Amino acid sequence: MKMLAATISLMLFSIFVQGQNKNCAQKSMLLEKAFQRKSIKLLTVFLDDWHNKSIASKMNAKNRDSISSIIYSIHAALFDPFSYKNFGWPESDRTRFTGAKYIVIQDNIPFTLSKDVDTLDMEDHVYTDTLFHFRPDIKFKGVKTLFMLDEYRCVAQNFIQANTIEKEMEFYDKLNFMSPALKTSMRKDWTAIFTQPAIIGITICHDRLAIVDYYLASNGMRSMLRLENGRWEIKNTIELWIED
Repeated sequence: MKMLAATISLMLFSIFVQGQNKNCAQKSMLLEKAFQRKSIKLLTVFLDDWHNKSIASKMNAKNRDSISSIIYSIHAALFDPFSYKNFGWPESDRTRFTGAKYIVIQDNIPFTLSKDVDTLDMEDHVYTDTLFHFRPDIKFKGVKTLFMLDEYRCVAQNFIQANTIEKEMEFYDKLNFMSPALKTSMRKDWTAIFTQPAIIGITICHDRLAIVDYYLASNGMRSMLRLENGRWEIKNTIELWIED
């Protein structure tokens, strides 16, 4: 009976993706097939293909200008999904992403330049610029990096559909299916697939001071970073809000 239900679901899904970009449709079908069959092997094939494409996309990355270099350095100082100790929280052996074999890195970083901000107690900024095609060097032992390439953005949107009660129930089944390999903080919204901390925006005050707003474990956070001895370091952090 389960096999019949899985077959019907795949047939309906194939109808849904008809007419889409060929690469997107094929990859969407592979991921859906992996889920319907509860096949970790097929899931791994999908994720490894995504990882290989991500590595290839890094080879085509453009040279960084001075502002881009600052943003990359700030992200490197902030990004650690496997430890919360730098964010002023009690130390713990686990985070929401502990055990992940793959991490998804955001592809765009909004930012703005401002000489008037030097405190965490500020109003929310309007970010006037965006660094696109963000391709940082991420290295955690035993963890593979995935960049949000266009074809996989399409796949994620196809796979995570929670616009009906039935799909909402299936959404959590899909999260549980992926969680041994890819852990996420998604709540019915595929765009939240990014591994956190995920940057909302950076206010670059000057070349030695920056204020960063970001998501971390369902919280909105803000940190001040300073450049000291050639390295960006988190100096202070506050919580802005907590998701319900």
